[in-house]
Order: sequence, then structure tokens, then C-alpha cells
Amino acid sequence: MKISVVIPTLNEEQAIGEVVRAVPQDRIHEIIVVDNGS
Repeated sequence: MKISVVIPTLNEEQAIGEVVRAVPQDRIHEIIVVDNGS
């Protein structure tokens, strides 16, 4: 089963790449990054 991952962020430009890479890619349908206006 594939899943969608939603990652809320606020001033996370330094860490977002690491967070996305930490998600297990074999089960992911999509990754949605939501920026709270930062």
C-alpha cells in the first residue's frame, strides 16, 4: 500500500532535505510539504 506524507514546516529550509530523505521511499505515493509562510 502506498501512502501520502504531509510534512508541515516553519523556517525549516536547513532541515527539510534531511526530513524528506528520512521517509521510507518504497511506501510513498507522494510527499506534500506545507510551508507556513516562512
